[in-house]
Amino acid sequence: MLAFEPHAAVLRQGATAGNPLLTTEISPSQVVVLSNMSATENAAHFTMPFDSRYLPAGSNLTKPLEVVIWYDGYDIVVAEPRFSIHAAGSTLDSALLAFGNTLVEDYTLLRHNREELGAHLLRELEFLAELLGVV
Repeated sequence: MLAFEPHAAVLRQGATAGNPLLTTEISPSQVVVLSNMSATENAAHFTMPFDSRYLPAGSNLTKPLEVVIWYDGYDIVVAEPRFSIHAAGSTLDSALLAFGNTLVEDYTLLRHNREELGAHLLRELEFLAELLGVV
């Protein structure tokens, strides 16, 4: 079970304060509890800006990207909700790094297959090209 500690602004797993799940500082205003979650899925979600430091070397963002982060019971998930781009990791940093790799890999894959893409994937390609500054 996850508990949000507003006074410390840290999301933690379990009741043990010595077992932090997330160590990145977040403010209580960033935490969002999704109304469509069942009682067994009652976990805190929060948003934060994703920036270039989590991208592979040589890649940069043209602007920060707001991502949604949550713990799914096994991993920390980082997602961009518009196109459902997501990645997971056992720590917040590993999830953010995996998400950065996923952004670049998705862009590369979509660009190489551009002629075969439908409308939705073409919009995703345009979004990623603009985000990564390769328009």
